[in-house]
Amino acid sequence: MKKLLIICFAALATAAIFTSCKESKGKVLDPLAKISIRAAANAQGVASKAAYLSPVEVVRLTADIVMVSPHFPDEPWVNLGISDEQKDLTTPKIMLWGMWVIHENKLTLEFLESKDMILVTREGMKGNGKITDTLAYIPNAQLRAAEKSIKDAYTAGNYDEVYRLFDQAYQFTPINGKDWLALKAKGEN
Repeated sequence: MKKLLIICFAALATAAIFTSCKESKGKVLDPLAKISIRAAANAQGVASKAAYLSPVEVVRLTADIVMVSPHFPDEPWVNLGISDEQKDLTTPKIMLWGMWVIHENKLTLEFLESKDMILVTREGMKGNGKITDTLAYIPNAQLRAAEKSIKDAYTAGNYDEVYRLFDQAYQFTPINGKDWLALKAKGEN
């Protein structure tokens, strides 16, 4: 009986040591965390001045976020379909699932390293309908700044900052397709 108690105690002590070591490594990234794409602070003014859609209308009508990713060299554009459950019309913002940037506690780079990110609408708002217009864009300079900040915070193990950046760093500006293509041609997108 004494031997059984000693074995049980040893097993519990070993489990406690492993658990405390695991906990001392800090938090892990949550793939279910949300990434917010919010309206830029000046979005309402830009929309009013140039007769673009308001930030609420942009969120309501967005069917996809389309981007160029260096991780998909055979695909000219990568589409992220946006469901109604991912839209917050009060804030207004679009919420992406964390799995787009976090997988097995590591950053995935397909989203982080993308460029030319635009919010679009489709015929009938269906994922297979024809893209009918560009509603907004996230400037490339902003994407690069967010990428650097998120990678730096991740490397430092500062997951609270990673989550804060996911929630604050991505901001869209209303525009239409013609004007976005003009910005792109000038390298100002």
